[in-house]
Amino acid sequence: MLNDQQRVRYERQLLFRPIGEAGQERLRDGSALIAGIGAIGCAAAMMLSRSGVGTLHLVDHDKVELSNLQRQLLFDEADVASGRPKAEIAAEKLRLGNSDVAIVPHVERFTDESAERLLQGVDVVVDAVDNFKAKFALNRACLAAGIPLLYGAVSGSFGLTMPVIPGRTACLCCLYCEEPDPASSETAATAGVIPPVVLTIASLQCAQALKWLSGAGEEMVTDVIQVDVWDGEFALLPSPRRANCVACGNM
Repeated sequence: MLNDQQRVRYERQLLFRPIGEAGQERLRDGSALIAGIGAIGCAAAMMLSRSGVGTLHLVDHDKVELSNLQRQLLFDEADVASGRPKAEIAAEKLRLGNSDVAIVPHVERFTDESAERLLQGVDVVVDAVDNFKAKFALNRACLAAGIPLLYGAVSGSFGLTMPVIPGRTACLCCLYCEEPDPASSETAATAGVIPPVVLTIASLQCAQALKWLSGAGEEMVTDVIQVDVWDGEFALLPSPRRANCVACGNM
């Protein structure tokens, strides 16, 4: 049951009928892992902590650089000078916004070797990593653990996201199982990225996370959601499971 302070803090969220008090209680008791505390990860962590998700695990091995500040909204110039890990800095700042949630920083990479330990007690995972090796590791680990993964990617003004719900939806490997040829694909490192698409994709991922954690998982959008904020384009692309997928075909 929510206490009086929580009812005040989450008043506007409680008024949102799809969540209500019962859903807010589920959020309070839920746990999410955000893999990568960069552009998408900062935005997702801010939204999920403010929404009252009970426990947030922040996984990132890196430190803050000056070039991060254009799009990684939790950090400032003092953080660049400090040389401290992103995960630790982000945890401290998130606690200032909501002391009602537990923020657990993990200064390390998400890998096949660390996956089982990091996913213990986690209900949903937000993909905010910026390399395919880590994305494939997330896909494998979440399938094995039966935990939904909210895939996300951005480049330039373009972004896409889709949920990987083990046994129900397509997984990342249903789309592609190997890193695309760098010569034929653009990434944020080669094409740049603007903050509006980062916030759009993070918002879509967090909406899906709130559905799952509040008990409305059946309402999750299972298509690939594709957006281009510069051209004002938005599309839903069907993403059927592949029966012969090496990652999820036997689920």
